[in-house]
Amino acid sequence: MQDAVIYSAQRTPYHNEVSVLTWTDDQPQAKVQPLPPPPGRVMSGFVPGYNWGYEGAGPSILSISILSHALEDPEAVLDLAYDFKVDVIAKQDSDHWSVDQSFVRQWAERQRAAREPAIAVAA
Repeated sequence: MQDAVIYSAQRTPYHNEVSVLTWTDDQPQAKVQPLPPPPGRVMSGFVPGYNWGYEGAGPSILSISILSHALEDPEAVLDLAYDFKVDVIAKQDSDHWSVDQSFVRQWAERQRAAREPAIAVAA
């Protein structure tokens, strides 16, 4: 069985926390780690912190971080980050929310498929 991974976000009075919860077959409890920041080559040192519920810099960084972790494909991350921010991150309007890694991957596959040019078939 594949690991189950959930990205969990929580707004606190002092900062926002985003964690990666991972369940494996051999562990009944989730392993909890902070979501790693985006790769340096993507953000070149600008990290104001994660945020959500609007379309600004914090949601952009969160989008890139989640996609980087879920997809492990830097080209896809850069190609999909803006749309992921608009479709998913900016729409989160509560102080606590989560998204499953399988949802992120399925969303990315749908986006990729929609962007592929249609191939005309000659009769």
